[in-house]
Amino acid sequence: MFNFILAFVFACLIVGYTGYDPAEVISVVDGYPAKEAGIREGDVIKSLNGSRIHVYREVQNYTMFHPGETLEVVYERDGRDYETVITPRYSEENGGYLMGITGGTYRPTENILQTLEYGAYEVTYWIKLVVKSLGMLIQGQVGRDDIAGRCASWP
Repeated sequence: MFNFILAFVFACLIVGYTGYDPAEVISVVDGYPAKEAGIREGDVIKSLNGSRIHVYREVQNYTMFHPGETLEVVYERDGRDYETVITPRYSEENGGYLMGITGGTYRPTENILQTLEYGAYEVTYWIKLVVKSLGMLIQGQVGRDDIAGRCASWP
C-alpha cells in the first residue's frame, strides 16, 4: 500500500511541476476519419468505447492497443457532450492506425485540488498501462524484441 501512496505523492509533485495533458484536440488532420466525423479543434475526448479518458496519452494508447478497431467516441464541445463513431485509418507513413487528431499539450494546474486530481489520474494511467503491456507480453502479442526496441534488421 505504501508503494501506491508514494507513487501518488510523486505523481502529484510531477503534475504540480510540469502540468497535465488534457484530452483536448489541438488539431484535426484533413482527410482522416476524425475530421469526417465532425471532431474539431478544442473538443475534449471524454471516452473511447466506454473507457473513460482523462489525459491525452490515454487516447494515443487506446488506439495503439486496439489497432484498427472502430471507436465510439464521446467528446465535449462548448459544455455539451456529443457522440460519434470513428474507424482509424492505417497510415503507411506513421506505421499505425490514426484518427487524425493531435493533442497532448501540457498545461499548469490551477490549484491544489486539480493537482491532486491529475496526480490520481497519472497513477491510474501508469498502472493500467503496465497491466495492459504485461498482458500483451503474456499473451504473445509482443515479443522480447518489441520490448527491447530492436527491429528485424538489427543484429
